[in-house]
Amino acid sequence: MKKGRFPTKGRPVVVTVGAFSARVYWTPSKGYDGFTLSWIDPAKGRRRETFAAFAEAKRRAEQVATALVNGDTTAAGFSGTDRARFAAVVETLRPTGVTAEIAAAQFAEAHAILGGRSIIDAAREFASRHRLDLPAVAVADAVAAFIADRVKAGASSRYVGDLRSRLLHGFAASNAVNLGDVTPNRIRAWLEAEPGSPRNHNNNFAAVRSLIRFCVARRWLARDCDLLEGISKRKSAGGTIEIWTPAEMAALLAHCPEAAIPALAISAFSGMRNAEVLRLDWSEVHLADGHIVVPALKAKTASRRLAPCPPNLAQWLTPRAKTSGPIWGQYETRLHDAYRAAAKGAGLEWRDNALRHSFISYRVAAVEDVAKVALEAGNSPQMIFANYRALVKPTQAAAWFAVAPSAPGNVTPMPKPEAAPADRISSHPVRGGKARP
Repeated sequence: MKKGRFPTKGRPVVVTVGAFSARVYWTPSKGYDGFTLSWIDPAKGRRRETFAAFAEAKRRAEQVATALVNGDTTAAGFSGTDRARFAAVVETLRPTGVTAEIAAAQFAEAHAILGGRSIIDAAREFASRHRLDLPAVAVADAVAAFIADRVKAGASSRYVGDLRSRLLHGFAASNAVNLGDVTPNRIRAWLEAEPGSPRNHNNNFAAVRSLIRFCVARRWLARDCDLLEGISKRKSAGGTIEIWTPAEMAALLAHCPEAAIPALAISAFSGMRNAEVLRLDWSEVHLADGHIVVPALKAKTASRRLAPCPPNLAQWLTPRAKTSGPIWGQYETRLHDAYRAAAKGAGLEWRDNALRHSFISYRVAAVEDVAKVALEAGNSPQMIFANYRALVKPTQAAAWFAVAPSAPGNVTPMPKPEAAPADRISSHPVRGGKARP
């Protein structure tokens, strides 16, 4: 028989009976036709038999496959020892419903994939990440449940919106799979594909970590799973701390739209974060007691604290104070617009986050107690000590907390306070990059 007349033009002929199959190859030698039958002996591995004619090889292939399906080890050509081995293999596989040939083929493939390493260890590792007793929950459904839980817990609309952006429109959209199929490599690939600064990377990291913790608590993920294995936050290249001088602060207040003056003054002289001011209610401002209550649900750190209300801040707030109601009742973007309008009117360029930086810098210089300022600002002493200590002089701090209105509802610049640090910029690095005012 010429090669061209071989039934499959040189490729092996596959003879299948049930779950078993055997292959016949055309293997000519010294100008003569030859055919090799290849099949898997579940007890001893791959076996080969040679024939002079294709028809003989094919008949033998059918005989072997049929015998294996029927459990006839004698017809398949097994020796006494082989028969005993095959019987043991079949009995072992019986509970799985997998045939001996399929099991042998899968083992051989897995062995090759693992490079000879233990298949049992690989199975255990897989089982630890893909608990079979856990429900099949889609990533998108898990994210939706997590966000709904945060809403129910009273999380701010700003935080919930951030979660939707990062997790629902970001992580879930890029991982249309079940939680059990999520791996560290999937998470790493998403984090690395997301554009932005190290701060954005770290915020994405924190959002995914919170999601994982929620899923573990719901028993949708194994308690001992480590989906963030080998993934960490990035170090921020940082920047410089920018602050306002007392004269600049007075000018900002002088040109600030009336409705935004309370928010601007509170940020500058109590050190509250912009997001916290947006959530603040007039009922939480205690002018007579000299402090502002920052409830746990409204604080970034989820811990209740008392922010200071120094005398000059009280002077700004007293003529505008209400018994209740939001300090700023409009959209956040409009508050930013008001701040930038104030800067433009004062002939200044707006500096993101400079209000809080200014308060902490001047407050540390005024009270000379980092721990006290850390409690007031809702920050760590380590962060304040590293970034704000010795940034300004006590005389400059005194001028800052003397910025007050000369008449109700208005302000005049302070009489030439001592200048702030050169160029109003510190050489100390900012941790975490820029943020909103």
